Amino acid sequence: MLAVHASLVVTQICFAGFEILARIALVDGVDHLVFTLYRNFLASILLLPIAYFVEKKQRPALNFKFVLLFFGLALLGVTINQMCYLIGLQYTNTVIASALRNLIPVLTFVLATILRVEELDVKKLDGVAKILGTLLGLVGAVLLSSHHPTVREILRHQFLRRRGDLELQTSGWELGIGCLLLAFLSFALFLVLQSLLLKKYAAPFSIGAFSCLFSTLQLGIISGLIGSGFVSGVQSWGVHKGGPVLVAAYQPLETVLVTLFYVFFGGQALDPLR
Repeated sequence: MLAVHASLVVTQICFAGFEILARIALVDGVDHLVFTLYRNFLASILLLPIAYFVEKKQRPALNFKFVLLFFGLALLGVTINQMCYLIGLQYTNTVIASALRNLIPVLTFVLATILRVEELDVKKLDGVAKILGTLLGLVGAVLLSSHHPTVREILRHQFLRRRGDLELQTSGWELGIGCLLLAFLSFALFLVLQSLLLKKYAAPFSIGAFSCLFSTLQLGIISGLIGSGFVSGVQSWGVHKGGPVLVAAYQPLETVLVTLFYVFFGGQALDPLR
C-alpha cells in the first residue's frame, strides 16, 4: 500500500503542475478541443504499449460489451471531465479549480455508497471518519471557492469601473464554476464505475489506455463531424445551389456569432481599450 500512496502523491504533484501549464496555454489562446485531443492522443501512445506488454496475459478478451463500457468511461472520465475542466479553468483560476477539486472525494464517496461500491458502517470508527472527512472536504471546497479574494477583487473592480459589466463578469465566473462542478462530478462517477469494471476486467493499464484512446476518437469525431464533415458538406451543397459568391458572403456572419458567443459566455463585454 505504501507504493500506492506514494504513486497517488506523485499524481497530485503532476495535476498541480498541469493546472498551471493548462491555464497558461488557455490564456495564450489554445483551443480546448485541440488541447484535449492532443493530450489524450499522446497519452494513448504512452499507455497502449505498456498495457500490451505488462497486461498481455491477465487481460481478458475484448468484446463488444467491454468496448461499450470503455466508450462510456472515456466519455465520462476523460472527454466530459477534461473539456469541462478546461472551460472552467479558463473562466476562473488555478486556485479555485484546485479548491473545488476537493469535492471529488466527497462526490466519489456519495456515489460509491449509493451504488454499494463502498461500505459504510456508522457504528465503526472508519465509518465515522469517512463521514467527517466528507463533510470537511465539502465545507473546505465551499469556503475556499466562495471567499477567495480574487473573486471579490474582480467583482468590486468591475462594479466601480462600469456598473453594467458586473452582471457579465459574474455570469462568466458562474459558468466556470458550473463547468468545474460538472467536470469533477463526471470524474467521480468515472472512478466508481471504473472500480466496478475492474472486477470483470482486471487490467488497469489497459482500461487507462482504452479510455484515452476512445476519448481521442470521440474528440476526433466531434471535431470531424462538426468542424469538417458537416461544415464542408453544407458549404459544398451551397456552392452547388447558389454559387461560390453566395457561400463566401456568409463568412462575415461567423465574426458576428463569435462576438455574440464571446459576450454571452466570455464573462465580459468587448472593450478594445481593456
